[in-house]
Amino acid sequence: MKRIPKCFLLSSLILLISFPTWAAYITQGPFLTWVTNESAYINFETNEACIAFVNYGPTTSYGETASDETAAVYHNIYLSGLSASTTYYYQTVVGSIPGERHEFITAPAVPRDFTFVAYGDTRTGHLIHGAICSYIVDVNPEFILNSGDIVEDGDDNGDWHDYFDIVVEDRVMAQEIPIFYGMGNHDDESPYFYNIMSLPNNNPDSIEAYGSFDWGPIHFVSINTEVPYNLGSAQHTWLQSDLAAAEGRYDFTIVFFHRPPYASGGHGSEIPVREEISPLLEAFGVDLAFCGHNHYYERTNPINGVTYIVTGGGGAPPVPLALWQDFTAHGECIYHYCVCNYNASTRELKIEMFNILNDKRDEVVLSSGLTIDEKVELFPQDFVLLKPYPNPFNEMVTIPFKVMKAKQNIEMNIVNSQGKIVESFDVSASPYNEGKLIWNPATNGEDLPSGLYLITVGNQMKKVAYLK
Repeated sequence: MKRIPKCFLLSSLILLISFPTWAAYITQGPFLTWVTNESAYINFETNEACIAFVNYGPTTSYGETASDETAAVYHNIYLSGLSASTTYYYQTVVGSIPGERHEFITAPAVPRDFTFVAYGDTRTGHLIHGAICSYIVDVNPEFILNSGDIVEDGDDNGDWHDYFDIVVEDRVMAQEIPIFYGMGNHDDESPYFYNIMSLPNNNPDSIEAYGSFDWGPIHFVSINTEVPYNLGSAQHTWLQSDLAAAEGRYDFTIVFFHRPPYASGGHGSEIPVREEISPLLEAFGVDLAFCGHNHYYERTNPINGVTYIVTGGGGAPPVPLALWQDFTAHGECIYHYCVCNYNASTRELKIEMFNILNDKRDEVVLSSGLTIDEKVELFPQDFVLLKPYPNPFNEMVTIPFKVMKAKQNIEMNIVNSQGKIVESFDVSASPYNEGKLIWNPATNGEDLPSGLYLITVGNQMKKVAYLK
């Protein structure tokens, strides 16, 4: 038998030790999500299942360690016991090999100044997106809101790797600035998206599709317009309860989601969102909504107290604002991002929009410290009429509503197709204190025919179909 020279065996052993192809290593990440005033998630992907560790602490000596509970490819490691408004340092450890040191700041527990950024619709415009990310890094925000359409095809893991290459590999951004995401139609409810990161899931089903978080005196809500959000859906029910609990407790309530209810170009206004979601935003005093979907910038005048901003200029092909609407305060077909500065002493939020040359193109300042009644005085609306259900109906229909401020004699009318009032109700009086009216046409003494009827309150109206 031919013998193998010892020198060859030794050389091979050295190569194997130097290049251990079987060792676990990070293929994507690390990056931050869901940072609060007492916790954070460090997320990354490895080439094979393993148990990974994260060293962390308020000094570069760390002092604390967290790890996976079981071997995994997708690592969402939870850092607990953090203090508010504190800079923390962390380091991943995979296969006993330590990663680079990174840092982040936790959310405040009491009001203080801070900056965050909002942008979205990055998709295939990698060079544009990369330039915008470089500007964002220079701004040094405490966190980022992404309004969705992160990638071109959510079912293509390669697209997600391209995205993370930009926000993690090419620059130090997502490693030190947590990003909170809205789901876009191109993202396609991707399993990869949900596997590789941990997102707010403070809803009854503990799903990451939608959730909310606080950053000091501002309450943020992520709405998912790619899963059911209509009245009666789990998301709608959760959203109503979340906004109701936040009402009057914060300087600002800000929501972010993909499909805009008010828009002047591109895909245009998403009417189902306007009908199902906007009434809740108006009823519970939401101040600002960031949306995407249309690849431009558009800011509305306050609509029943809510300012809507379409920020879809992160890299996707731009489209014009073709049908300028009366509600539009400012709009431009440009790549862009939005910088938001909260001032704790004045309780104001300044939103500035910058283009791809980093020139400021728009600015608006929102003031807080207002009660719901004071907001109603600024944006008069005594009553919000929500969507009736079921619709069509054959016996009775439930008509939800919200009285924005104390007022007597709020009259709700049921009008037939000839414009005749067939029934009226004073919904400011008992028994309608629970915010809903149940209408049964058979109890009004008339034999009303099947057909379309209008429910009206002031200048608001909803259609219902009565099928006997």
